[in-house]
Amino acid sequence: MFCLPAEQQAEVDNFRIEMLDKRRELREVQRSLRQDVETLQRDVRLINIWAVPVLIALLAIILAVVRRLRRARYHRTVLH
Repeated sequence: MFCLPAEQQAEVDNFRIEMLDKRRELREVQRSLRQDVETLQRDVRLINIWAVPVLIALLAIILAVVRRLRRARYHRTVLH
């Protein structure tokens, strides 16, 4: 390596330190982003596994109740 004046060498050293700090910050941001993505994937998976079947079951129950009420109303009007 060639010799630089002390002032320029100090700037190079400061730049290297700053570059290493920025790399560390970037790794922290990437780690945080990866954790956020994993959390989102877990939440979506839970919704798909639990919420959708629960909603379908609730819809089936509501439809059964509505049909029973309609049938009861029909039988009341026809039979009486």
